[in-house]
Amino acid sequence: MAAWKRITVGAAMAGVAVAAVVGFGQASKPAAAECPVCPLPVAKADAAVALEWTGPADVRVNRPAEYTLTVRNVCAHPVQAVAVQVRPPQHAKLTAPEAARETDGVWVFDVGTLDAGKSVPLKMTLTHTARGEGKCQAWVTCTGTAGMKVDVKEPKLEVALNAPKSVAVNDSFKVGFTVPNTGNAPAEFVRYELKRIDELPRFHPVAFQTTLPGGHEQGGIKSLAPTSSEGASSNETVEAAGNAVYEFTATDSDGQQVTTRATVRVIAPKLNVSVTGPKDLLVNRKATYTVRVDNVGEIPVKNVAVSTPVPADWRPEAMGTRQFPELAPGASATFTFAGIPTAAGTATFSADVTGDRNAKATGSFTAAVDGVPALRMETVDAVDPVEKGQETTYEIRVTNTGTKADANVVVSCPLPGALQLVSATGPVGHTATNLPGLTQVKFEPVRELAPNVEVVYRVKVKAVAAGDVRFKAELNSRHLTTSVVKEESTRVYGE
Repeated sequence: MAAWKRITVGAAMAGVAVAAVVGFGQASKPAAAECPVCPLPVAKADAAVALEWTGPADVRVNRPAEYTLTVRNVCAHPVQAVAVQVRPPQHAKLTAPEAARETDGVWVFDVGTLDAGKSVPLKMTLTHTARGEGKCQAWVTCTGTAGMKVDVKEPKLEVALNAPKSVAVNDSFKVGFTVPNTGNAPAEFVRYELKRIDELPRFHPVAFQTTLPGGHEQGGIKSLAPTSSEGASSNETVEAAGNAVYEFTATDSDGQQVTTRATVRVIAPKLNVSVTGPKDLLVNRKATYTVRVDNVGEIPVKNVAVSTPVPADWRPEAMGTRQFPELAPGASATFTFAGIPTAAGTATFSADVTGDRNAKATGSFTAAVDGVPALRMETVDAVDPVEKGQETTYEIRVTNTGTKADANVVVSCPLPGALQLVSATGPVGHTATNLPGLTQVKFEPVRELAPNVEVVYRVKVKAVAAGDVRFKAELNSRHLTTSVVKEESTRVYGE
């Protein structure tokens, strides 16, 4: 049996191909060098790979023999792109695994990366076809690596915005902010900006930009040291209800930008005022009304004042302005006022309420003022007593003493048989109708009789029979439910 022999045929450094049949080549170890730009140590590549053959030293012609080519990393760090190439003897045939590939009579084994101290066996079969010495060549190529360690630091800005959740209008409050650097390197040239981004009116709008106060100055650049923070605050006042939105932004020279927002709910006082009382009134009759003020908001209201203007054509009683020191949320206050309407029409009662923080409210109430017609009728005779055959005149006066006009005012006079109609005059025409035992004198309707207006009717008669004669006048109108009757007694004497 042929003797087996281990043969070291080569060693390679990174980027250098080594080929040998016998012998061992060890590369010298490269020295470390200093980088001319920074003080980091730089290690040059120091990669070494050894090749070792194992297999029979004596073989027979045309008889296959198995060999192993071991690839070993003999340096202290991984080597990359390890590739082994084998050129068989001139009169020999090489049989290799499927992983190997043949190019121009050279077999290539791609090993790849070899960690430090690791080895890979490459198995193959050689069959010599002629007598003599067969020399098999193998060489290896590889790529070494070099590394360095750098401590990378980073500033990290954070922002916090502190503001109350809710405030009352016109009250002063603070919006505070802090900028901490939670990184491990200084944040340079830190700037911040606080601004309002809503549309609510304000006494002094916030819009400013500045560097953080108290930072460490270095080379003209303001910096915020790691694990430190800066802060400030702004005094604010908002004069209208709504949401006041504040936006805070911090930036540094490295391009960091962090933004946060805070919303402050601004609450306005809310008052409600109502007026209640009778809806239908009569002229010259006293009416009393009640005013109620309610605080329907979320905050107290101080210095509440309520005024009740006097409607036109009214005579006030207990009207004017009322004061209340404070109304708490949910509280109410009431008072009454009175007046006397002096004319018919529509009366509107209003109540205006004011308070601190620009609190305002208005309430109103409308009532209908109506008048009452009142007709008064008077009759008088011009001559009394009157001699038979002579004439006398009856005067009828109708006056509207009420506060409202009356309509369709009609005066009629039924003359007894002892009186004979001579003539009749008045604001309107008349008719005379002879009936059994009497003569009916009826004036046409007066379409409208306004308040404080008087109309006069005259009926001239001739006394045709002696005795106690009764002259009667009847009055009717739209608003009279029963007739008004007046009688005038006249004594007629003679044969």
